[in-house]
Amino acid sequence: KVLLLRHSKRPPQYDHMLNDMFLAYAPWAAWLHLGVATWAYGHHRIPSYIFDPSDVSSSNGNTSLSAAVLDALYNVNGTVVVDNYSGKPEQFDVRSRLVRVNAMLPFGFFVALTCGL
Repeated sequence: KVLLLRHSKRPPQYDHMLNDMFLAYAPWAAWLHLGVATWAYGHHRIPSYIFDPSDVSSSNGNTSLSAAVLDALYNVNGTVVVDNYSGKPEQFDVRSRLVRVNAMLPFGFFVALTCGL
C-alpha cells in the first residue's frame, strides 16, 4: 500500500480542452457514423423492403403523381432507369442501397447533418 500511494504517478489534470476537442469532433464522427450505417444497412442480404414510389402514389389514388413518378423512372428512349433491386446488385451500386427502407433513415439524417455542417 505504501509503495502504491507514494511511488505511483498522479493522473494528469484535465481542463476544458478535452471538452472542446470532443465538441469539435462530434459532428464529424456522427456524419461518418451515419454514412457507414447507410452503406451497411443498405446491403442486399439484410432483409428490407424496397421503396417503389409508384406503389405509394397508386395506393392513394393519385394518378397524376403516379404518372409523374413513372415518367421520371424512364429516360427519353423509353428504357428503364430503375432496375429490379431484389437480387444481388453490383458492389458499389449506391442506388441499390438507397432504395432499401433500412438505409433511408440513416441517409435522411446523413443529409440533414450534411446541410447543418
